[in-house]
Amino acid sequence: PVATLGFLPNHRLAAIRDASFEDQAVIWSTESGDRVVPARRVSGRFPTFGLGGRAIHYWQGKAVVSANTNTWELTRSPIPLPEEPVLQMAMDPTARTAVTRSQTGLIQAHKAGRPPITLARESNRMGPLAISQDGLRAAAVNTTTGVLTVWSLDDGKELCRHETVHSECRAFSPDGSQVYFGPTTRSALDPCVIGLDTTTGKVATRFAGHLWKVHAIAVSGSGQSLATIGLDGLVRVWDS
Repeated sequence: PVATLGFLPNHRLAAIRDASFEDQAVIWSTESGDRVVPARRVSGRFPTFGLGGRAIHYWQGKAVVSANTNTWELTRSPIPLPEEPVLQMAMDPTARTAVTRSQTGLIQAHKAGRPPITLARESNRMGPLAISQDGLRAAAVNTTTGVLTVWSLDDGKELCRHETVHSECRAFSPDGSQVYFGPTTRSALDPCVIGLDTTTGKVATRFAGHLWKVHAIAVSGSGQSLATIGLDGLVRVWDS
């Protein structure tokens, strides 16, 4: 399975795939579909691609570190992390804002230089956390109730809700106006990747093509391209 997708400079698309708990970064050309560099091991959790694909951010031990995708040198992020064990995490491309869910179900926003903001406490099972590229919004689906919630990371307030069926949040558009989610099971009633308006909570766009679960979604920095990878083994790049 693929943990995350990201667009890189020079028409390249990268993926972090989980290979027996040793995540590997694989980079392809979006023009030819060919792999352009050998796989690299990423020895951490919750990988996120940075701005322009120039870095991969991930959680390692008690800190967030960033690996340069050209030199693979590591730097540390100033994000203050929670003391409780973290089950889920999402970071913005600058690695200065993160959203976490702890073992007790506490969902919090963490920004460099300020105390954490509590968004919710969810005792039910949650799908992956998603964070907008500007670090201003976050979203997740309660997989027990099927409700997708979008929060503001400025004040922690809920922006909108939307009822889904067998879906998980995966990515935001660059301006945060849409959050994209896709099916999690082969039996999903609507096997489309859907863009939800984060202001109104209504469906704005649909991308039909995958038949089964969608593992990961990425949006280019310009917002003009959307990439998806599914359980059907296909990587698709769409005009958004």
